Amino acid sequence: MNEAGFQRKTSESAKLHELAARSFAGGVSGRLKELHPHPIYAMKAQGAYVADVDGNEYVDLMMGVGVHILGHGPESVRKAIHAQLDTAISPTLPTISELTLARTIQRHLPHLERLRFTNSGTEACVAALRVARAVTGRDMIAKFEGNYHGHSDGVLFSSLGNFTGTDDEPVPYAESAGLTQATSDQVLMLPFNDIDRTAALIERHRHDLAAVIVEPVAGFATGAVPADRDFMVGLRKLTSDYGIILVWDEVVTGFRFGLGGTELRLGHRPDLTILGKIIGGGLPIGAFGGSKDLMEAAFGGEVSPEKRVFQSGTYTAHPLAMVAGQAVLDELEQTNPYPSLEAAGLALRDDLLEVASAAGFPVQVTGLGSMLQLHFADFPIRSVRDTARTDLSLQRKFCLGLIERGVYLKPNHPGFLSTAHHEKERRIVVDTASEVFETLGVN
Repeated sequence: MNEAGFQRKTSESAKLHELAARSFAGGVSGRLKELHPHPIYAMKAQGAYVADVDGNEYVDLMMGVGVHILGHGPESVRKAIHAQLDTAISPTLPTISELTLARTIQRHLPHLERLRFTNSGTEACVAALRVARAVTGRDMIAKFEGNYHGHSDGVLFSSLGNFTGTDDEPVPYAESAGLTQATSDQVLMLPFNDIDRTAALIERHRHDLAAVIVEPVAGFATGAVPADRDFMVGLRKLTSDYGIILVWDEVVTGFRFGLGGTELRLGHRPDLTILGKIIGGGLPIGAFGGSKDLMEAAFGGEVSPEKRVFQSGTYTAHPLAMVAGQAVLDELEQTNPYPSLEAAGLALRDDLLEVASAAGFPVQVTGLGSMLQLHFADFPIRSVRDTARTDLSLQRKFCLGLIERGVYLKPNHPGFLSTAHHEKERRIVVDTASEVFETLGVN
């Protein structure tokens, strides 16, 4: 990226960032909004595009970090929100909308015999792991390197591209200051997509483990890397054999690849599932659930007070999020865009490989369905340790080059297609990528 040119092109964003530095610690309200030399401030987002305060328009491949499967601001979602605004905004009483959305989710994910809503995927993760500890009476949680489960203390280890320890003995890497050693001691770190090493570690700690949590597609740190089928099947057998709660974090993948979720691809189900993003239609949401027996053992009225799990929140099952999510799921049911999304994602990954090869760059384009990420490497990417061996500096330059030319994809982050990305937008992405490869030059 030509930094001087970028700053001229985004001068109004630069001014806003200067003001923001006087209000927000670190200049932003969350790490996702960071961008060097300054964030781009959005003015409008519609369909496959986002426009900034300087009047620049971008084909958006971030799509709310996978939220907007129908594109930004679909009419059905806007209508649902407007109608709900005239009825009730936040009564804190239960509403019909939350029951309707819950039943729609359960129709497609029948293993969620009982579920509860939260305000974010992070909250849903906290609650699900609390359920696992309460029901099993054990304290330790196992997670995989390069899997991100939100920013709560209990799982913010080896989540953002960092790791330590050996392949055989991964050690939790604290991704934030303020995490305690006591918390780290309750986390067992596992190697993603390596069932043999995982099995050895789980067996050694089987009496202490309450849960194993995993992303079916390792997203933000690893880079859109699907878990191998044999790995997921083996993980299901291990946890079942040892009475450990298996938790799938489908905050990103839930309803991204199909209405039936990962269960349909793998032929088995977890004990608990965490959802978010798509089911809220662009508004804050999370959900978690599992079998009737498991969930009622944590929340049921017959459970003694000292064994009952607490989970609540002022905005939990907020009506605006409920109707927005319902509108999205209704449209997904009616239109079934998944075959075309899968074909579009495959075509885009293939096209990116082709233009990279033509420019002389060895790359890997990982992903599944409408999710993808490009890595500068001549070897397969199966884990975050593989990702760390890629040319991350070149990948950053590539993404910044895309942004400079009107395609928004943050460095070292998966991209997402939506039903609003048509052939025109996909062609823009490929042609822009080709231009960026030419400017990078052959190493």
